[in-house]
Amino acid sequence: MTAAMDPDAPSVLTSEVYNAAEVIFNMLQNKEKLVSFLDCTTLLRGMGMNPTHEDMDKLKELMAQPILRLEQWRREEELKREKERRKEEARERKGKARASVALGRKSIVKKVTDPAAEAAPVDITPAEEIKNIDWNIFIRCTEMIFRDRMREERAVLEALKVFAGDSSAIMSRDRLIEIVTTNGDNVFTPTEVKMLVAMLPESCPVKEWARRIEALRLTPGMGDITTS
Repeated sequence: MTAAMDPDAPSVLTSEVYNAAEVIFNMLQNKEKLVSFLDCTTLLRGMGMNPTHEDMDKLKELMAQPILRLEQWRREEELKREKERRKEEARERKGKARASVALGRKSIVKKVTDPAAEAAPVDITPAEEIKNIDWNIFIRCTEMIFRDRMREERAVLEALKVFAGDSSAIMSRDRLIEIVTTNGDNVFTPTEVKMLVAMLPESCPVKEWARRIEALRLTPGMGDITTS
Protein backbone atom coordinates (compact mmCIF):
# COMPACT_ATOMS: atom_id res chain seq x y z
CA MET A 1 0.00 0.00 0.00
CA THR A 2 1.42 3.35 -1.08
CA ALA A 3 1.59 6.08 1.57
CA ALA A 4 -0.20 9.33 0.76
CA MET A 5 2.10 12.16 -0.26
CA ASP A 6 2.43 15.01 2.21
CA PRO A 7 0.69 17.99 0.54
CA ASP A 8 3.11 20.36 2.26
CA ALA A 9 6.23 18.48 1.19
CA PRO A 10 8.28 20.24 -1.50
CA SER A 11 8.31 18.83 -5.02
CA VAL A 12 11.48 17.23 -6.34
CA LEU A 13 13.64 19.41 -8.57
CA THR A 14 14.03 17.51 -11.83
CA SER A 15 17.11 18.01 -14.01
CA GLU A 16 14.92 19.89 -16.51
CA VAL A 17 13.71 22.35 -13.86
CA TYR A 18 17.21 22.68 -12.40
CA ASN A 19 18.70 23.48 -15.81
CA ALA A 20 15.94 26.01 -16.58
CA ALA A 21 16.61 27.74 -13.26
CA GLU A 22 20.35 27.86 -13.96
CA VAL A 23 19.80 29.49 -17.37
CA ILE A 24 17.51 32.17 -15.88
CA PHE A 25 19.90 32.74 -12.96
CA ASN A 26 22.75 33.36 -15.40
CA MET A 27 20.61 35.93 -17.21
CA LEU A 28 19.77 37.80 -13.99
CA GLN A 29 23.10 37.66 -12.17
CA ASN A 30 25.51 40.59 -11.95
CA LYS A 31 29.26 40.45 -12.64
CA GLU A 32 29.78 38.94 -9.18
CA LYS A 33 27.33 36.14 -10.08
CA LEU A 34 24.71 37.29 -7.56
CA VAL A 35 20.96 37.94 -7.85
CA SER A 36 18.54 39.89 -5.68
CA PHE A 37 15.61 38.60 -3.64
CA LEU A 38 13.33 40.33 -6.14
CA ASP A 39 14.90 38.21 -8.90
CA CYS A 40 13.89 35.07 -7.00
CA THR A 41 10.23 35.55 -7.95
CA THR A 42 11.17 35.56 -11.64
CA LEU A 43 13.34 32.49 -11.09
CA LEU A 44 10.59 30.55 -9.32
CA ARG A 45 8.07 31.38 -12.05
CA GLY A 46 10.54 30.20 -14.67
CA MET A 47 10.78 26.90 -12.78
CA GLY A 48 7.00 26.40 -12.98
CA MET A 49 6.07 27.65 -9.51
CA ASN A 50 3.87 30.64 -8.80
CA PRO A 51 4.99 31.79 -5.33
CA THR A 52 2.60 33.35 -2.83
CA HIS A 53 3.51 35.98 -0.23
CA GLU A 54 3.80 33.15 2.30
CA ASP A 55 6.25 31.29 0.03
CA MET A 56 8.44 34.37 -0.36
CA ASP A 57 8.40 35.05 3.39
CA LYS A 58 9.54 31.48 3.99
CA LEU A 59 12.24 31.76 1.34
CA LYS A 60 13.50 35.01 2.86
CA GLU A 61 13.70 33.34 6.27
CA LEU A 62 15.61 30.36 4.84
CA MET A 63 18.06 32.62 3.02
CA ALA A 64 18.79 35.01 5.90
CA GLN A 65 21.67 33.09 7.53
CA PRO A 66 23.32 31.87 4.30
CA ILE A 67 23.26 35.44 2.94
CA LEU A 68 24.82 36.73 6.17
CA ARG A 69 27.60 34.13 5.96
CA LEU A 70 28.22 35.02 2.31
CA GLU A 71 28.40 38.73 3.15
CA GLN A 72 30.87 38.05 5.97
CA TRP A 73 33.05 35.97 3.67
CA ARG A 74 32.97 38.66 0.97
CA ARG A 75 33.96 41.34 3.54
CA GLU A 76 36.86 39.21 4.74
CA GLU A 77 38.04 38.72 1.16
CA GLU A 78 37.77 42.46 0.49
CA LEU A 79 39.82 43.20 3.62
CA LYS A 80 42.49 40.80 2.40
CA ARG A 81 42.57 42.51 -0.99
CA GLU A 82 42.71 45.93 0.67
CA LYS A 83 45.61 44.80 2.83
CA GLU A 84 47.49 43.64 -0.26
CA ARG A 85 46.76 46.94 -2.02
CA ARG A 86 48.14 48.90 0.91
CA LYS A 87 51.29 46.81 0.95
CA GLU A 88 51.75 47.45 -2.75
CA GLU A 89 51.17 51.19 -2.30
CA ALA A 90 53.66 51.27 0.58
CA ARG A 91 56.29 49.71 -1.65
CA GLU A 92 55.57 52.24 -4.40
CA ARG A 93 55.81 55.16 -1.96
CA LYS A 94 59.21 54.11 -0.70
CA GLY A 95 61.79 56.71 -1.65
CA LYS A 96 59.24 59.46 -2.38
CA ALA A 97 57.31 59.71 0.90
CA ARG A 98 57.50 63.51 1.13
CA ALA A 99 55.85 64.05 -2.27
CA SER A 100 53.16 61.48 -1.45
CA VAL A 101 52.34 63.16 1.89
CA ALA A 102 51.99 66.56 0.20
CA LEU A 103 49.69 65.08 -2.42
CA GLY A 104 47.65 63.34 0.26
CA ARG A 105 47.14 66.60 2.20
CA LYS A 106 46.06 68.38 -0.96
CA SER A 107 43.49 65.66 -1.64
CA ILE A 108 42.13 65.85 1.91
CA VAL A 109 41.69 69.64 1.71
CA LYS A 110 39.88 69.32 -1.61
CA LYS A 111 37.48 66.73 -0.18
CA VAL A 112 36.63 68.92 2.80
CA THR A 113 36.16 72.15 0.85
CA ASP A 114 34.42 70.74 -2.23
CA PRO A 115 30.70 71.65 -1.77
CA ALA A 116 29.69 69.45 -4.70
CA ALA A 117 31.08 66.40 -2.93
CA GLU A 118 29.28 67.29 0.30
CA ALA A 119 25.99 67.77 -1.53
CA ALA A 120 26.22 64.54 -3.54
CA PRO A 121 23.00 62.50 -3.09
CA VAL A 122 23.20 59.07 -1.50
CA ASP A 123 21.79 56.31 -3.70
CA ILE A 124 19.96 53.87 -1.41
CA THR A 125 19.05 50.53 -3.00
CA PRO A 126 15.96 48.79 -1.53
CA ALA A 127 16.97 45.66 0.40
CA GLU A 128 15.07 43.32 -1.94
CA GLU A 129 16.92 44.73 -4.96
CA ILE A 130 20.41 44.22 -3.54
CA LYS A 131 22.14 41.41 -5.40
CA ASN A 132 23.53 39.29 -2.56
CA ILE A 133 22.27 35.77 -3.33
CA ASP A 134 24.52 33.28 -5.09
CA TRP A 135 23.44 30.16 -6.98
CA ASN A 136 24.06 27.75 -4.10
CA ILE A 137 21.96 29.81 -1.67
CA PHE A 138 19.12 30.13 -4.15
CA ILE A 139 18.88 26.50 -5.21
CA ARG A 140 19.35 25.00 -1.72
CA CYS A 141 16.67 27.20 -0.17
CA THR A 142 14.31 26.78 -3.13
CA GLU A 143 14.47 23.00 -2.75
CA MET A 144 12.72 23.41 0.62
CA ILE A 145 9.66 25.27 -0.74
CA PHE A 146 9.40 24.24 -4.40
CA ARG A 147 6.08 23.16 -5.95
CA ASP A 148 6.13 21.86 -9.50
CA ARG A 149 3.76 22.95 -12.23
CA MET A 150 1.47 19.92 -11.85
CA ARG A 151 0.85 20.68 -8.17
CA GLU A 152 0.27 24.34 -8.97
CA GLU A 153 -2.31 23.41 -11.61
CA ARG A 154 -4.12 21.13 -9.14
CA ALA A 155 -4.20 23.99 -6.63
CA VAL A 156 -5.77 26.29 -9.23
CA LEU A 157 -8.34 23.61 -10.10
CA GLU A 158 -9.31 23.10 -6.47
CA ALA A 159 -9.68 26.86 -6.03
CA LEU A 160 -11.94 27.14 -9.08
CA LYS A 161 -14.03 24.14 -7.99
CA VAL A 162 -14.99 26.12 -4.90
CA PHE A 163 -16.93 28.38 -7.25
CA ALA A 164 -17.96 25.88 -9.96
CA GLY A 165 -18.63 22.79 -7.86
CA ASP A 166 -17.12 20.33 -10.36
CA SER A 167 -14.05 20.17 -12.60
CA SER A 168 -16.17 19.35 -15.67
CA ALA A 169 -18.56 22.28 -15.13
CA ILE A 170 -18.53 24.96 -17.80
CA MET A 171 -17.47 28.42 -16.61
CA SER A 172 -17.62 31.61 -18.63
CA ARG A 173 -14.62 33.86 -19.07
CA ASP A 174 -16.56 36.71 -17.46
CA ARG A 175 -17.15 34.60 -14.34
CA LEU A 176 -13.48 33.65 -14.25
CA ILE A 177 -12.48 37.33 -14.52
CA GLU A 178 -14.80 38.15 -11.63
CA ILE A 179 -13.19 35.44 -9.49
CA VAL A 180 -9.57 36.36 -10.17
CA THR A 181 -10.14 40.06 -9.57
CA THR A 182 -11.92 39.68 -6.23
CA ASN A 183 -10.56 36.50 -4.58
CA GLY A 184 -7.24 35.06 -3.52
CA ASP A 185 -3.83 36.00 -2.22
CA ASN A 186 -2.96 38.27 -5.16
CA VAL A 187 -5.87 39.40 -7.33
CA PHE A 188 -5.27 40.20 -11.00
CA THR A 189 -4.57 43.78 -12.08
CA PRO A 190 -6.46 45.50 -14.94
CA THR A 191 -3.48 44.89 -17.24
CA GLU A 192 -3.46 41.20 -16.42
CA VAL A 193 -7.21 41.02 -16.98
CA LYS A 194 -6.71 42.43 -20.48
CA MET A 195 -4.22 39.63 -21.14
CA LEU A 196 -6.79 37.07 -20.00
CA VAL A 197 -9.54 38.51 -22.18
CA ALA A 198 -7.26 38.52 -25.22
CA MET A 199 -5.87 35.01 -24.76
CA LEU A 200 -8.73 32.93 -23.31
CA PRO A 201 -11.95 31.61 -24.92
CA GLU A 202 -15.40 32.86 -23.91
CA SER A 203 -16.07 29.69 -21.91
CA CYS A 204 -14.68 26.21 -21.23
CA PRO A 205 -14.66 23.48 -18.54
CA VAL A 206 -13.14 24.43 -15.18
CA LYS A 207 -10.41 21.79 -15.61
CA GLU A 208 -9.33 23.44 -18.86
CA TRP A 209 -9.42 26.86 -17.19
CA ALA A 210 -6.99 25.55 -14.56
CA ARG A 211 -4.55 24.37 -17.21
CA ARG A 212 -4.76 27.60 -19.22
CA ILE A 213 -4.64 29.96 -16.26
CA GLU A 214 -1.62 28.18 -14.77
CA ALA A 215 0.24 28.54 -18.06
CA LEU A 216 -0.63 32.25 -18.22
CA ARG A 217 0.14 33.16 -14.64
CA LEU A 218 3.65 31.73 -14.82
CA THR A 219 4.43 34.72 -17.02
CA PRO A 220 6.03 37.45 -14.83
CA GLY A 221 3.35 39.91 -13.78
CA MET A 222 0.47 37.46 -13.60
CA GLY A 223 -1.26 36.94 -10.26
CA ASP A 224 -2.23 34.05 -8.02
CA ILE A 225 -5.51 32.20 -7.73
CA THR A 226 -5.92 30.85 -4.22
CA THR A 227 -8.87 30.19 -1.97
CA SER A 228 -7.13 32.06 0.93
